[in-house]
Amino acid sequence: MSLYLTRLVLNPESPRVQAELMRPYQLHRTLWRAFGENASGRLLYRLETDAAVPVLLVQSPWSGDWAHLSRVGYLHEPHELLLENPAEKLFTPRFEPGQVLRFRLRANPTYKVGSRRLGHLNPQWQTAWLARKGAQSGFSVVEAVGRGEGFQALQKGPQRLRMYSVLFEGLLQVQEAEGMAEAIRNGIGSGKGFGFGLLSVKSP
Repeated sequence: MSLYLTRLVLNPESPRVQAELMRPYQLHRTLWRAFGENASGRLLYRLETDAAVPVLLVQSPWSGDWAHLSRVGYLHEPHELLLENPAEKLFTPRFEPGQVLRFRLRANPTYKVGSRRLGHLNPQWQTAWLARKGAQSGFSVVEAVGRGEGFQALQKGPQRLRMYSVLFEGLLQVQEAEGMAEAIRNGIGSGKGFGFGLLSVKSP
């Protein structure tokens, strides 16, 4: 199955951008509007903060109608939401066993105590969590560096949550091609509606 990857360069001076970056679940709902009421499947996104301005990477099974957001008034703010036109590309996740790829993943590494899900705060446990997820998803971790980004205070309706964010980067090796493709399509770990789980890969 093919996927669409869209790059949205956000205007940091936009009040709406500032508000929704503080409310990741609302941002997820806003992104859904680009795909229509009948859209189904997995929508993943990740906020990139490497550049001078915030950039959103959005992955979905459908092409986004970003002009639709403008028609409903989303872009009509004191400052425009986007600094550039959306850049969208279509790709099909295909892999070969033994293939080595560079990866990036913002994840919410967790473990359960009874019915509670808690965040892994120890870097070794975080790396072990990633290795387990890889084994379940058709790849092994060759090398990885995890940068703890702290807890995020999140809200989903009346529910208040705290999730620990870790940005992983490194090299992985494909062990099982379809499992790897499934990991790309569905993401890794929990908190996908809050900007976690998008696994990006490229040739080293």
